[in-house]
Amino acid sequence: MRPSVLIGLACSLTLVAHLAGAACTPLGDADDTGCQAPDKPTLKCEDGASKAVSTLTGSLIKCNLKDSDAKFKASGDGTTFDGAGCQDTARSKYDAKAANLVSCPSCLDRGGLRDLATELVNLNGGVVFCDNSGTQCGGSACSEDSPDTGFVPPNKSIQKCEDSTAKNASKLVAAVIKCHVKTSDAQFASKPFDEESCETTAKGKFDTAAAKLTTCPSCLNASSQASLRDLVENLIDSNNNGAYCAQTN
Repeated sequence: MRPSVLIGLACSLTLVAHLAGAACTPLGDADDTGCQAPDKPTLKCEDGASKAVSTLTGSLIKCNLKDSDAKFKASGDGTTFDGAGCQDTARSKYDAKAANLVSCPSCLDRGGLRDLATELVNLNGGVVFCDNSGTQCGGSACSEDSPDTGFVPPNKSIQKCEDSTAKNASKLVAAVIKCHVKTSDAQFASKPFDEESCETTAKGKFDTAAAKLTTCPSCLNASSQASLRDLVENLIDSNNNGAYCAQTN
């Protein structure tokens, strides 16, 4: 599925309810969504929700990576891995963290954020595990309960590149979300913070790591890696209002 389609899907899946007559002080740059928290307790909750989503996303990506590796090995030694079960565990851990958040605004949908993160990670499986000379996952040809929508790597070299790309994307997710948390905190405290520079640094680290990868399939060439980098940033920016949703009455 193309990045533009996924970005649109992300926006349509986000659940944000604002109070009538409330005012939003925008967070960050023009490409970001979300509002400055009206008070410190709300800020703490929204920061906590954002961090919980970051941890969840990293765990979900790790599950899909393990799922892909297990299916690659399966033809040789019968290796199995419960990818869906792994994601259920990750989601449960998120639920436990989210349940401990206090002073949260009514617009913050903990379950909606969890489900959105899961949906986007799984829909993007084919962006990372993309070499279609391997077996399609997410269906009867691979495993009916597999959450991943990508392809099983056809050989060890491509497996290594795709696994590394998944790890790089996970690090980028964490870094960009951290930039958003810092932006929210700094703006609430009326302190300067260059969010764009923060995200540029995060993307630069992704580019450096991507440039070191070898034996990648054509679907993960330099241009595709750059598209993946931008997709990650755009998805996070466009859904920042899922966590930072409270407005000033």
